[in-house]
Amino acid sequence: MKKVFDGQKVKEVIRMKKQNEFDLAVDIRNRFDKGELKRELNNMVWMSTIVAPNLPGFEKVWKKNGWIGVISHYKHIDKLEEAAYRGNVKAEYCGDWIRVFGEIAEESPNLNLEKEMFQRHYDKFWDKKKSVNDHMPMSGKGPAFPGNRVRLGTSHKLGDISGEMQAKIKKFGAIQQSSREVRFRNLEIRAISEMSQIGGGMKVWSPQERDICYRIEVAFGLRVGATISGTTTDTLFFLKYFGSWLNGYMDPIFYMLPFATIAAAGHHSLIEVALPLSLWGLIDYTIGNYTSLIPKMKSSSVGSHAIKEILRKYEQNENNRRILVYFLQSEVPAGYWEFESSDQGVFNTMAKADKQLMSQFSAMPKPYMDELTLSKWYRNARQGNPRLKL
Repeated sequence: MKKVFDGQKVKEVIRMKKQNEFDLAVDIRNRFDKGELKRELNNMVWMSTIVAPNLPGFEKVWKKNGWIGVISHYKHIDKLEEAAYRGNVKAEYCGDWIRVFGEIAEESPNLNLEKEMFQRHYDKFWDKKKSVNDHMPMSGKGPAFPGNRVRLGTSHKLGDISGEMQAKIKKFGAIQQSSREVRFRNLEIRAISEMSQIGGGMKVWSPQERDICYRIEVAFGLRVGATISGTTTDTLFFLKYFGSWLNGYMDPIFYMLPFATIAAAGHHSLIEVALPLSLWGLIDYTIGNYTSLIPKMKSSSVGSHAIKEILRKYEQNENNRRILVYFLQSEVPAGYWEFESSDQGVFNTMAKADKQLMSQFSAMPKPYMDELTLSKWYRNARQGNPRLKL
């Protein structure tokens, strides 16, 4: 076990870890833009563009989302359909379209019923776009949502917001700190070079300190996103609907598509995409062990092998430190514990991305883990009880 409390060293290690994870998502996206994965993805988009205009919610949603990349680029559904038929739509735009299609489905009663039935077939703990620590069913959009994030730059809120968080988000934007860094959303320090990696999700939404994902992200030195990804479940719905239409089979590697379309686009962090996939039982992810992002169902395709190699590469990267970060008072890290090979098993039990981990961070009395709490958690894990209340 290595313990580091040099402020500059802590900041740099965390920054490089975040960058490594973002680069991983980008490389996954690049692979979905090649060969058979691109062809199959475009086939799904093509089929959906034939279906979408016939759905009741299409016109409303298409007009409302004119700012989204795929719509602003193609302008008309016929042009998107033609490009997908030819296999020319990039994964980035495919991701935009999947999000739009999910919204069309929500506005179309018949499909929405199918969607709800599909979701109920899985664990009721996860319901699309609801707060993961609120188990009550909900419907609709907007301020009625019980959530742990706020819409920046407006008075639109999801759930109760602490006075401290109100002050943090009162003025949205990246506040200049130096020639090299900004304080983004007042939640984390980022290098100027990282600001181009921020997508619409992170620009529009900011998590609150009681948000479970936020607490996990700061504890493990991960990039702070926009809370757990509801668009990931849009993607699963889309894959269920169109994944096997053409040949009766969908390669399970497509369950990794949200990393390419959501995490690589900067809408959510990698863990915010991985958690819903874990909750749905599609992956068995341990934070930092990127090869565990591979879906449980076996795939032997060329694209699958290539993505496995990408995951292995980034898992072995020197910047993929197995660390847990502790704090003194606020969101500025005071130090970290780095788990070396002799403690790898202990880290793996502490870093398993599942409901228990989420429940544990939800129950923490403070959003930022201090070193005493970290020490207690580590001691429990070594004794085989990593999930004891902290």
